[in-house]
Amino acid sequence: MKNLKVLTLAVAMVGTMTTSALAIEATKSTTINAPVAQVWAKIGGWCAIKDWHPAVAKCDEMREGDELRRVLTLGDGGQIKELLTGENETSYSYIIESGVLPVQNYKSTISVAKAGEGKTKVTWTGSFNGKGKTDKEAAEIMSGVYAGGLEALAKDMNK
Repeated sequence: MKNLKVLTLAVAMVGTMTTSALAIEATKSTTINAPVAQVWAKIGGWCAIKDWHPAVAKCDEMREGDELRRVLTLGDGGQIKELLTGENETSYSYIIESGVLPVQNYKSTISVAKAGEGKTKVTWTGSFNGKGKTDKEAAEIMSGVYAGGLEALAKDMNK
């Protein structure tokens, strides 16, 4: 769980976190000094997450019929299996089928949108229930996952 320390960094991040009896929601966003097409070219590929998220060491993509899955291997060896549930020119949505994160019933979307001349807002949002952790702990962990990835992306692209 060394990677969770890396993921909790949230410098210059904007985020919200809400909890309810039905589901937990977490959202983080950042603004990148680059046009939408350039940012999406960096993050939009299903396995591109390995290139910008510091916790992801490897991504293996597999197609099973019409379904596209990926297995993320984290730096500490933990794995997360995910299913792509939707995509378009500026976003993709997915669910976690299994893995090391303390969540279940997980649904998430990563999206980009124009945020002014030559700038892009990247938003990562998810809804889930805690698994093995309190709702608050699960929300904090997932907010940290989002913040760590978006911070690394912004640092890389805002050079």
